[in-house]
Amino acid sequence: MVVVIAVLLAIAMTVVSAQVNFLTALGKNALYLLWIALFGSVLLCWLRRPINRQTNYLAFSLAFGVCLLDFALVEVTSQWVFAPNFENNQWVFNWEQFWRRGVVATIVALLVLRFFALLSLIEARGQIESLARIQALQSRIRPHFLFNSLNTISELISVNPVAADDAIFSLSKLFRASLDDANNTHDLEAEIELCEQYLELEKWRLDSRLKVTWQRSVETPKRWKVPKLIMQPLIENAVVHGAAKDGSVEITIDIRETKQLISFLIANTIDEGEKVAAGHGMALDNIRERLFVMYDDQHTFNVRHEEGTHQVIMRIPKKDALKTRRS
Repeated sequence: MVVVIAVLLAIAMTVVSAQVNFLTALGKNALYLLWIALFGSVLLCWLRRPINRQTNYLAFSLAFGVCLLDFALVEVTSQWVFAPNFENNQWVFNWEQFWRRGVVATIVALLVLRFFALLSLIEARGQIESLARIQALQSRIRPHFLFNSLNTISELISVNPVAADDAIFSLSKLFRASLDDANNTHDLEAEIELCEQYLELEKWRLDSRLKVTWQRSVETPKRWKVPKLIMQPLIENAVVHGAAKDGSVEITIDIRETKQLISFLIANTIDEGEKVAAGHGMALDNIRERLFVMYDDQHTFNVRHEEGTHQVIMRIPKKDALKTRRS
């Protein structure tokens, strides 16, 4: 944006000056303004941390002061290099040009800084709205998951009290992680552990009728950041709606990585000729919206029903969780 603004100003300056050799004048003006723009950007980036620690008004004033200092340094240098004026073998500084350009630079700097401040405010508000939207969507999952888990524990209490106690402990660990609203993402390894804890609860209820096949082709799952509770609702759907007539459930969970993406496949068997249960829809729509809020068009989310299986295929871009924690 800074480069575009500088080039547009150079064109405007050249058109207003109405010089005969338009391209030569445009080249000089563009060089002069790009020098100011890029050098100022370097200075602002270098001083970004101390400026950001100040209040809004003081930070704006400091940034404005940096812009004026940038203009002064470039103007003095350009007069020395490109337009030397000598009288009695002494260089004469053109103060009239300096003040004229200084007024223009002041107005432009104020407008540009205000533009970027508004842009930053709009982005911050968008992030807050997205965060609230994601938390609202995530909260829709919890009641359904809680009711299913409590039903499992209720069945275990009369059959196996020790297993019920273990199930309550597993459920507490699950909700300790899922109720943490400080972050809407965690690493892939944590997401896998959440899913394993959920499946452990379901195995107490279904016993040998539940068969789960894990296929993991991710070298370092702890490294990659994924949305929290992005797999668990899909696995829960597979358990609830994938039961065959004899009560058995077969689920395949396949996680793979490419150079830029992490791919998930959650598949459950269904009886041939049977339609997919309508209950799949709520979780699918929920996750589809969460992915759209977080990744926009950088993700894919497909649902297929073929050869006696219901498949959900999800691909999201890789984001390094270790770099995020360090920053």
